[in-house]
Amino acid sequence: MWISHWRRSFHLTILLALIAAAFAGCGAAEPKRQTVVEPDRSPEFAKVEGLLEYFNQQNTQLPPNVPALASQYLPESDLQRGWVIWLKNNASYYELDKAMYEKFNEPFLHDSGKELPKACGPAKLNVKGDRRAEGTYTGPRGEARKLYLVWTGGRWWISGRTLEDSMTVKDPDSFAVAMSRGSNELEGLSGFIAQIRNGEFKTAAEARSARMAMLKTKSKAGKLLSSTGD
Repeated sequence: MWISHWRRSFHLTILLALIAAAFAGCGAAEPKRQTVVEPDRSPEFAKVEGLLEYFNQQNTQLPPNVPALASQYLPESDLQRGWVIWLKNNASYYELDKAMYEKFNEPFLHDSGKELPKACGPAKLNVKGDRRAEGTYTGPRGEARKLYLVWTGGRWWISGRTLEDSMTVKDPDSFAVAMSRGSNELEGLSGFIAQIRNGEFKTAAEARSARMAMLKTKSKAGKLLSSTGD
């Protein structure tokens, strides 16, 4: 999504596409990768309409509230499980987009001069069975997207297929490579978010340039340490 040469260089497209696909963080401390304990929503989601309403509440925001949705996904494959775990443990990317919208009314991933993404449209169910349901909704670029729901354990869940279908990485090996490359990009993210909220950047473009310069410096430093170690 929204590919440009600088995003490809640092693999941000793969990682941050998660936010816009479906689909956090002030202070100097780095984000802790902890799983948030969510309340039991079994009674609320005992009916498919309850989960559909919740999905629409969170997914039609700008940016979509991905951390809230992540806890309601039920992975049905190893690849889906990887995506869901990543979403739960990396809420800082949501906070990054949230800070960008607060200050500049646009997401972090955006090419200047192009139309801004819109809020996703509400999902509507097209197929409803006893244990599975399917719906559609409009994505941020006006594209049609699928919503898959599944019943298990006395309640409805968002099937991990919803997430997998919207991702650019489709196989476990590519997913592992993308995650290992992207793990270093969390470094310094919370401090950068604080800079945005503190008004240290006059424009969204300035904020993006600062972040990419930071990643470029870290990348060069990492390569230098690696070569010295050899």
